[in-house]
Amino acid sequence: RCHINSTSSVGAAVCVKRTAANPKVRHCTITDCENVGIYITDGAQGQFEDCEIARNSLAGVWVKNQANPFFRRCHIHHGKDVGVFTFE
Repeated sequence: RCHINSTSSVGAAVCVKRTAANPKVRHCTITDCENVGIYITDGAQGQFEDCEIARNSLAGVWVKNQANPFFRRCHIHHGKDVGVFTFE
């Protein structure tokens, strides 16, 4: 269990990048970030289970460039922008 937050207005609190990246993140809170909570890109994957992603200034989760994360029982809420933003 961990709690992650960031006061930086540049970048994300958690960044998962490139095809070899496939972390397993469980029971974590990623909250109150000045930018994006979780950024997943460039073919990365990742398994996120039972996490709380909340009160981030931009997207709670940002997915792009053929990334393919898996979320199970995560609570994404009260962001100042979108909850999940996806694009290529």
